[in-house]
Amino acid sequence: MSIQPDLQIVHTSSHSTLYGLSYSEHDIGQTHALTSGRVENELANHVQQYVFSGLTGFRWPFANFPNTQASAAEIFVTTWIAIEELCKWGFTPLYVCMDGSANNRFFLKMHFPDSNPIASHMIANHFKNPTKRIVFLMDTCHLLKKIRNSVLSSGFLSSHQRLLTVNGKFIIWKMWIDAFNWDQSTNSFKIHNKLTDDHIFPSNAQEMKNNLAFETLDSNMLHLMKKYSETFNGAGQTEMTGVLTSSFLVSFFNDSRPIKDLSDPRIQTFTEVYDWFKAWENQYAGESETNKRYKALMTMETRKDLDFMFRGFISLLEICICEIKIEIVPSRINSDIIENIFYQQRSLYHGATTNPTYNQYRTAISSIVLGQATT
Repeated sequence: MSIQPDLQIVHTSSHSTLYGLSYSEHDIGQTHALTSGRVENELANHVQQYVFSGLTGFRWPFANFPNTQASAAEIFVTTWIAIEELCKWGFTPLYVCMDGSANNRFFLKMHFPDSNPIASHMIANHFKNPTKRIVFLMDTCHLLKKIRNSVLSSGFLSSHQRLLTVNGKFIIWKMWIDAFNWDQSTNSFKIHNKLTDDHIFPSNAQEMKNNLAFETLDSNMLHLMKKYSETFNGAGQTEMTGVLTSSFLVSFFNDSRPIKDLSDPRIQTFTEVYDWFKAWENQYAGESETNKRYKALMTMETRKDLDFMFRGFISLLEICICEIKIEIVPSRINSDIIENIFYQQRSLYHGATTNPTYNQYRTAISSIVLGQATT
């Protein structure tokens, strides 16, 4: 999360402390000194937040580091320090969940030979203890937003970056606009009563909101698409197929029912949805990253994150169910708790200060923890 660069001196009864300088452990400071040839401190303009999110529902923000937008090396060092400290306190870290930012993706690939996590099923050796393993996976909420954003940029106008194409048919955002306008103008009782202009015409800030993305890709949207399609004899079947696959992802990762064994039918459907996306990508396997392939498919980062998410989640299921004998609740495997912390830091505890200083950030964490539900 971005913060306001500011240096503050905090006095207590026993000592005084400076807050606001970048700090990501001693090893990172030594590395910067070796590469730059000088020892210096910078004002932090970002905070890197770690949260333990247990399979049982227990969650706790246990560490944060002020920095200048952490590099992959800084993420590597601080992540393994965090994992080691959790082990010391009796926790058992099984997986690392992150969004698909460039630095996070570089950090992930540092754990795998030839930078190919898929070949290793997203399972890496424990850096501190070779007898243990860690599963890496991408946050499903960020992935769904990326899928929505790819469709949002798809259309026939010159301003559209893409023209998503499956089996010769198009997936364009105009289908969502037309279905929304038809529902608003035709039905007194709306088929999809949660849709608003913010869903269909989101601003840059609104594109970051999870609920706006989910509600344009969920089962209600699929139902609206089907009803709207009936008005012109079922044309636009590809658009509904795309909504069908994404609507399952939304419902699956919002499902609070536990997965207790690998024969759960949801896993089979999850695999079929992933296969549909891979079949779409394979239609253009013979093409290099030309303009045609670029426009017809979702972004390369979205496709990679989909691979990382699917392989990582399946590996986590196999380890938990077959080896540890513990069930998994799909709705708990995400980074929503961190997004909620950032939201409260920006709006709830600092008034109109959308970018608090690091001193404000660290002192508000206790208030955020106390203000959470008792889970």
